[in-house]
Amino acid sequence: MALPAVKIALASTALHCAIALGPLLIYGIYKKSKAIILACLTVFALDLMQAGILFSPIPYPSALANLHYNWIQKGLVYILCAFIIWRSKKANECGLTIPNKPSGFGLALLVGALFAGIDLLFNQMDPMQIDRETVFFQLTMPGLEEEILYRGLMLYFLDKALGNRWKFLGVQFGWGAFITSALFALGHLMIFDQSFQIQIDPSPLAWVNQFFFALVMCWLRYYTNSAWTAVLAHNLDNGLMALKLYATR
Repeated sequence: MALPAVKIALASTALHCAIALGPLLIYGIYKKSKAIILACLTVFALDLMQAGILFSPIPYPSALANLHYNWIQKGLVYILCAFIIWRSKKANECGLTIPNKPSGFGLALLVGALFAGIDLLFNQMDPMQIDRETVFFQLTMPGLEEEILYRGLMLYFLDKALGNRWKFLGVQFGWGAFITSALFALGHLMIFDQSFQIQIDPSPLAWVNQFFFALVMCWLRYYTNSAWTAVLAHNLDNGLMALKLYATR
């Protein structure tokens, strides 16, 4: 019997976290580090929360019944993440502030446009599958939810436990950036199917692109001290690609 989508999503998420967080959790247990263990468990809980909400069959109002994207679910994940940040009084640490550099949003536009060009080179999506809803969704929702979760909350908890050891292009990087980038790539390219068989994207370029994109979003978040620049770059990347494909239908 085929598993419901939410169970597939939760199982896939557990697998992603086992791969990306498992070694760190084992290290934390070995070192008896409560901070590392708590960070791993918190990130795992946040990832499960995301999967559970995104793939839950939430009924839409009749006026929205024809929509085929999970608008409400994406919005709920963002609202919950923003609420957690607000309650913890960590808006600055999680990047829910305006960029500390005047050029922050301009840099985000440049990064988003560059990645859109890269994605268009390797894109295998059928342009006929792109409609106006797809374009509008990609221009607004993916970055709003994913950046606040991955480059906001998750990155904050891992950086707090692990610190930022290396300086690169004007920012301090740590293991948190690599771990959240691994989770991001796994979430986009590895999933269980309806028969509970693991489906892995076979393209090495897709893995490199997803992981590198996530790392650059971390860099942008650090460099501008704001997750909103990553939101803008992410949505511009997705939206420009969808818009270009829609225009070539």
